Amino acid sequence: MPGAAKSTGGLQDMVVVILVPHLGQASASIDTSSLAALGVSVLAQSKSLMRVAVPASSLLAVSELPGVRFVRKPYRPHAQQETWSEGGWSIKAYDNYYEGVTGQGVKVAVIDVEFKGADELLGEMPARWRYRDYTGEGIYAGEDLDVHGTACAEIIHDMAQEAELTLLKIGDLVDLENAKDFCIREGIDVINHSIGWFGTGIGDGRGTACDIVNDAAENGILWVNSAGNNAQSHYYGFWSDFDSDGWQNFSDEDEVLAFRAEKGDEIRVFLTWNDWPISQEDYDLYLNFVNSSGDLET
Repeated sequence: MPGAAKSTGGLQDMVVVILVPHLGQASASIDTSSLAALGVSVLAQSKSLMRVAVPASSLLAVSELPGVRFVRKPYRPHAQQETWSEGGWSIKAYDNYYEGVTGQGVKVAVIDVEFKGADELLGEMPARWRYRDYTGEGIYAGEDLDVHGTACAEIIHDMAQEAELTLLKIGDLVDLENAKDFCIREGIDVINHSIGWFGTGIGDGRGTACDIVNDAAENGILWVNSAGNNAQSHYYGFWSDFDSDGWQNFSDEDEVLAFRAEKGDEIRVFLTWNDWPISQEDYDLYLNFVNSSGDLET
């Protein structure tokens, strides 16, 4: 069933992957009976993508099925840094509220990866809200700090206290597309999505994530996305190899893009290039550690 999320618990030696149909085709063009014959379980399906659990030994056979363009790992959404608000006064939201602009009659959906504690915030959230969990984990499940979506919902309620809120929890692009389609069906006016989709495109407006946003906009939904959060933590450039040694030159003499990380920091590194999404070029990304003595460790 489109939108259904199932646990992979108990499925041994299975690999969870995304099946991408051929250009211009929907995921329904992929023959599920052929998948079943290969021991594949369909976990979730949207219009454009299918998430499946595949026996490792059947991966090649699945990739060669007639309706499958290619097979890839699921892209994971990333919450965009810490979330708080002192902006209500700055944008004069409260002035509007006192003038009667309260959000009444407006439907707002928050599509996020975590809503821990939302059910415990009496007074900080609307008395009633709707929710839908596409991950199968539970809408409020997570660690104590998994509150990004909850914080976003609090801010929206603070700005427009009479708007109707819907919380939609997702885990990959299959879930995102199903959440978007739900919003279209339910007449949602505004979608808040303070999420980054690293590695899903090269930042030029192409890719499945962008297609999902565009479809929402074409159906009359205002899509409000975080932007600029990673402006100081990415590199964008052209291939350059001044000394012809096969390594990218980030400057005339520098083949290293350095950054500082402290003990306990999480490091996420993605490499994409503009032969998207299938390429005959192959680049290798090396992550090296330089210790406090200045020695290089791979």
